[in-house]
Amino acid sequence: MDWNEYWAGGGRDEASMRSAATRQVDRLEEFYDDPLSSLADVGCGTGELLLTYAERHPEATVVGYDASSVAIERAREAAKGRSVEATFQQATLPAFDPGRTFECVCCLSTLHYVESGERALSAMFDAVVPGGHLLFTYPSPTTRETYQRQVDDPDQSFPTDRFRAVLDGDSVLTVDAIESTLGVETRSFWHAVDDPEADQVSETLPCAIAAKPE
Repeated sequence: MDWNEYWAGGGRDEASMRSAATRQVDRLEEFYDDPLSSLADVGCGTGELLLTYAERHPEATVVGYDASSVAIERAREAAKGRSVEATFQQATLPAFDPGRTFECVCCLSTLHYVESGERALSAMFDAVVPGGHLLFTYPSPTTRETYQRQVDDPDQSFPTDRFRAVLDGDSVLTVDAIESTLGVETRSFWHAVDDPEADQVSETLPCAIAAKPE
């Protein structure tokens, strides 16, 4: 997947990105009793999640990482235009070494494209402070089965090339593999924040949260 080409072509619809970011920030505020002191978003795209969080919590340090230089530049321009303090840097999973730690590291809708998912999770967990959290969505075996059914359905148009790593099983992760890699138990973030759609999305788009021991 050429992410520079993707974002140069527009990427996702801006309104849908802003809506999704608003919902995710709402969830973070529900999960945490106090605002985060530091938040990283790995695979941040044009940075909408961090920009939204920074607007609500200007005291927080927010840093976004993405493989696409085009997305990073757009995120930086957006931060200036919205007068928020946010840092954006280019980085590619699974090799992730930000040189600092965060209270929360998010990685949403990104591990679907990473073949070495366990290595990526380990690297991101290293960037979490003791007592902090790693929050991530990932493709499960059910995700793969669901995508394959859509590919096989002649009445549906599915972006096969974009999700090739999932369809081939190269980026598919299981709870056992995740917990073995991180060395801790995880729980469903959708259920932790009592998301009304938790039961519908928890299998096809699982979102796990892992606490780092203090």
